[in-house]
Amino acid sequence: MIKIGFKINPKTVLKKMQQFYLLCQTIKNKYQKHILKKPPLSDLNLLQNNFYASRPYEKLCTDITTLIYGSNYEKKLYLSAIMDLYNREIIAYTIADKQDLSLVMNSLEQLKPLKQLCLFHSDQGSQYTAKRFKTILKQKGYQQSFSDVGIPSQNACIESFWANLKGEKLYLSNLENTNTKKMIQMINEYILFYNQKRMMKSLKYFWPQLLSKQLNNQKSQPFSKRKDFGVFLKSQQI
Repeated sequence: MIKIGFKINPKTVLKKMQQFYLLCQTIKNKYQKHILKKPPLSDLNLLQNNFYASRPYEKLCTDITTLIYGSNYEKKLYLSAIMDLYNREIIAYTIADKQDLSLVMNSLEQLKPLKQLCLFHSDQGSQYTAKRFKTILKQKGYQQSFSDVGIPSQNACIESFWANLKGEKLYLSNLENTNTKKMIQMINEYILFYNQKRMMKSLKYFWPQLLSKQLNNQKSQPFSKRKDFGVFLKSQQI
């Protein structure tokens, strides 16, 4: 509605969505993450719930989610994704049928080596604490940060992305009659949509790639003083 020039209170939109049963459907994840039986790495939480980043590749966050589908929901896919907190863009991801080290390594290999230090935040799953993963991460120029055990809110941005993917795409489909090829296609389609078209309140109703483009054009000004986002957004016919 903002894109086509309407101004409306979000509470009014919510009320109408409730009236017409248009709220997103969410399901709590019943699957436990693989946590190494080692002392918690609470002293290595360098992100400290500060999700603001002033430049690309300053702070990245990552996680794995389980996606169930197929007859009687007996099939599973695992999605590993890496998000840049600068504009909440998904910059790397891997889909696989096994939740092992190669799942996160394939995502990591998609990242470019850096000259500037970049924070890389995750939970304390065994994949992220593996020696091989930590070594490659360090070689690429990333500094590792961990959420405290059992506190997903310390990785809230990527957790929010999982909820969006499932509530806005997957749970609206007939997953019980979905095959693996179709499941992968839906994931790819949603990530493309999320990066290129999905507006977010936290981004002043921009979508990740458009926000990045706009900020790159206005680097000399502080965020709060940049040109009116609504006017700029209205001018973009995407």
